[in-house]
Amino acid sequence: MTGTILPVGDYDFYRFYINAPGLVRITHTEVRAPLLSELWVYNASYGQIGYRRTTNPGETNILDLQMIESGYYYARLHDQGDNDATNAPYRLRIEHTPIVDPLEPNNDFASAPGWVRPRSAPSCSTEAMRIGSACICADPGPSRSLSTPCLLNCAAPLDLRRQL
Repeated sequence: MTGTILPVGDYDFYRFYINAPGLVRITHTEVRAPLLSELWVYNASYGQIGYRRTTNPGETNILDLQMIESGYYYARLHDQGDNDATNAPYRLRIEHTPIVDPLEPNNDFASAPGWVRPRSAPSCSTEAMRIGSACICADPGPSRSLSTPCLLNCAAPLDLRRQL
């Protein structure tokens, strides 16, 4: 995406959607001096979850975040100091790398009560994992139930422990 910080005091807002937990990198490039890039990230409730500013005019700003929930997020760009502007366009890039399990620090599978096999999986919910082109939904056990999006994409529970 491209934009400009013009006039002085301009704030640019961008809304983006993350479809699965993972790592997000937001890169603000082609920033023209004398601008000092200032970048905020907010969750859907407008709570600030990330911030970074550059120290040199015209410097690229890169902010890395771990997103543990899918949903809408907002990025806000501004000139730090609120005293400069330029009509030269900048670029904003948002990259998302899904992770297997946000609660598993080494991204390996942990023991689980069971799994369900997908019927078809155009997208995964937060309780699902994407493995190749398949969407695998976790069976939360008898005390909890799967969400409707997960149930729509998955067949009956399959206990993988019995197949090992």
